[in-house]
Amino acid sequence: MHKSWILISVVTWTLLIFGACSDAAAPRDIDEILIGKPTATNVQVHSVTIQATSTIDVACAVAYGLTSDYGQITTDDDMASGGHSDHHPVLRGLTADTVYHYQIGGMGPDGTMYQSSDLTFITLPENTTIRKEIGKNLALLGEGARIVGTSSNYGGGNTGAVKIEVYGSPSQGPSNRDDGDM
Repeated sequence: MHKSWILISVVTWTLLIFGACSDAAAPRDIDEILIGKPTATNVQVHSVTIQATSTIDVACAVAYGLTSDYGQITTDDDMASGGHSDHHPVLRGLTADTVYHYQIGGMGPDGTMYQSSDLTFITLPENTTIRKEIGKNLALLGEGARIVGTSSNYGGGNTGAVKIEVYGSPSQGPSNRDDGDM
């Protein structure tokens, strides 16, 4: 019964966010509440993560598809807990080497709706071979690495570490830097 309520809540928020209510005011530009621009990160052959950070807690969703008519929608996996400021919904089931359109929408705690312009990304081609570039740290989040776990047990003692995944190959690295870079 609890899962049904969560699904209904997500659908309700999604309808509100993307203006399905005829009485809703026109959405405001989401750039007003974002720190930086929305970014397609962790681009893979069949998935991508949309990363955005807002200055206020927002219930947010991403509409996406092959055209600006979109046709599909997703939310963060942790949306059931309500609005938040670190947005990272994963778009799955994508086609390789394809341009996708997406739009981020959100609703603030005061009911204000926000919406981005039409944005695009391209998925990786099938059988993509990632070559290691000399001097390029593939364990950086900005280069496609993904944090898959954290624990003080990885590094032993008081140092701590995070377990990361680089292009599908698990590895480990220290996490004693405060700036988020590995």
